[in-house]
Amino acid sequence: MLGGFARGRGPSKTSLFALLLVTVAAVVAACGSNGSGSNFNGSHDAGGAADGVAGDGTFPGFGDGGGDGSGFNTFQSLSFAPNTATISLTPTVATGTATFTLMATRSDGSSVQVQATSLQFDRPDLATMTPGEPVSLAASGTSAGVGTLHAIYGGLSATAQLTVSIQNVVVGAGVPPAAVTALGASGLPADPSVTSLLYPYDKTVFALGLASPLVMWTAPNAADVYRLHYQEQNYTYDGYFLVAQPAQISADQTSWDHLTASNGGDPLQLQLSRWDATTQTAYVSAAQSWTIVPASLQGAIYYWTVSDNGHMSRIYPGTGSTPEILNGGTCMGCHAARAQGSTLVASV
Repeated sequence: MLGGFARGRGPSKTSLFALLLVTVAAVVAACGSNGSGSNFNGSHDAGGAADGVAGDGTFPGFGDGGGDGSGFNTFQSLSFAPNTATISLTPTVATGTATFTLMATRSDGSSVQVQATSLQFDRPDLATMTPGEPVSLAASGTSAGVGTLHAIYGGLSATAQLTVSIQNVVVGAGVPPAAVTALGASGLPADPSVTSLLYPYDKTVFALGLASPLVMWTAPNAADVYRLHYQEQNYTYDGYFLVAQPAQISADQTSWDHLTASNGGDPLQLQLSRWDATTQTAYVSAAQSWTIVPASLQGAIYYWTVSDNGHMSRIYPGTGSTPEILNGGTCMGCHAARAQGSTLVASV
């Protein structure tokens, strides 16, 4: 017998196994001899080479995003840069875009740009999301408010906020530019002629999907210009109109729908201002505060009106709906509804 060989039949199983272990150890030692530690870096570089080789020539590791070949990388936190952004839309700026870069931070404090494995924007009515590096949110001006961008990567999560603000200005036919300028100024004096509205009433509650309310008041002159100003958080509407007697005006239905849909729960402020065509003086005339309910009404609204003998009417909620006169317009007085809301009783 010679060293690990038996009877001339080749090496024994024990010798082969020992030889295999020595070979594997030599290969591992050679791979780890570059002074940088293990080549399994826990992630691959964003610009890594093809065919399974990272950008620095090492073998790729596990996971995704920003490896540096210095060992297993464990990301400690995830964040967007920036974490807040605002898009302001005006009559001259119809669209806007905000971008967010997703950054992962390692335990040593270094950060690297990554691409989310899961991404969501919770207000698609505000902006359209385009995934990528960076993430893009584009607003087109139909709704205002605040939305949250959510991302998940490597078992971590991050959020960023986008605020979209809208300034909507409508100038009616025949309105002099001087009137628009004067009514848009701050610190206007109180109107001696128009101090309150006839309709709607202060503190009125409006649901979504209703027709734009007709604002009514008593106008002292026939040729004056009025500014109808609505304001809530992130959305303002300014309408400038020549208003004839009897005075009444409403915002266009599209603007009203966008305004109410953008309401975030804060009061909707209304302010009426007047530009006296004779003296060319602007005044603050009347103001109210309304509540917008974030829901559409079901069923119908029954109400009593003093016009045309004081009859009962019904209106079904919805854009463009019109009142329906009940009981042929017969004069009715005291009325009440059942608690369950299915029956209305009135005295004829």
